[in-house]
Amino acid sequence: MGIDEFSDLKSKMDGFQTKMDKFLEKSREELSVKTERYWGGETEKLRLIETLRGKLEELETRRVDLREDFESSQREANEANAQSKAYHTKLEKLKEERDFLRKEVEKLEVLLHEQARDLEREKESRELQSGRDEAEVEAFEKLLGLSISASVQDVITFTFTGDSNCWISLDVSGDGYKIAASQPQLPHVAEKDLVDQLSASDDLRVFLKSARSLLLSVS
Repeated sequence: MGIDEFSDLKSKMDGFQTKMDKFLEKSREELSVKTERYWGGETEKLRLIETLRGKLEELETRRVDLREDFESSQREANEANAQSKAYHTKLEKLKEERDFLRKEVEKLEVLLHEQARDLEREKESRELQSGRDEAEVEAFEKLLGLSISASVQDVITFTFTGDSNCWISLDVSGDGYKIAASQPQLPHVAEKDLVDQLSASDDLRVFLKSARSLLLSVS
């Protein structure tokens, strides 16, 4: 190779080297710009990621709180539901008791009405019987010559008017008859006979005749 050719080649090599240097410089600049852009973008992305993570943590905290609130509300709702069921059960029982009591009151009202009618009938019967008793007492007094008094409750005293010192008191408070006292005092056996006779016959006239005879016999 001649000197001219070598010089030409060297010149071409220098030109190529210059182009390569420029290309590499440009490439480095572009790479630097891209690197800056990349890291600038990455920094922004990292900040965005951190922001989003913070929001996610906040949302998770809110989710947990909401879950707890929901569970608490659910428990309160269950308790309220249970209380509501218990209230309705008690209310139904109270209604049943009220209906039962109403029926009982109605029965009692009917019973009281019937008893009132029975009492009225009994009153009328007693008034009628009282009139008959008064007439019968007057007949006894005229027939036997006696007076009848009831100064002590459930004790009837028969005083024989023709014999002022003779009287006998009959206790009618119990299931049977009993001689409460007499003037003169009758023997126990005589009192028992009189009571047995009256209990067997329920004939007061026969009792009074026998009592007068016994009283006169011991006077």
